[in-house]
Amino acid sequence: MNILFYGRIPSKKNNRRIIKKGTRKFSVPSAAYEAWELCEVARLKATLNQPKLTNFSLEITPFLPDNGVRDTDNLLTSILDCLKTAGVIKDDRWQCMTTPPKVNQPTIDRLNPRVEVTISY
Repeated sequence: MNILFYGRIPSKKNNRRIIKKGTRKFSVPSAAYEAWELCEVARLKATLNQPKLTNFSLEITPFLPDNGVRDTDNLLTSILDCLKTAGVIKDDRWQCMTTPPKVNQPTIDRLNPRVEVTISY
């Protein structure tokens, strides 16, 4: 199964916000990540109608808009969490994967930044 995520993928880990409910404080992802995830989850649910995958392997190939500093671990985390929220995969725990996720060397594509995701099951 191949899935494309277009544009720049925001990090779920960076720019976290602290919100307060009563006397408790919570750390939540950035507004940019939440907006991105909301759109992508809706798109994935509308286009992919299948059971949640287990025993899968995942490979991502990033095509970045520029040569800026980015952490591919953050990119992988954002994509895995989005796939889980959309119900494409059952969970992003290692017990659900047949092999560790593979992140290919990023390539610069200024005109069409994207991340190509290949899920094998």
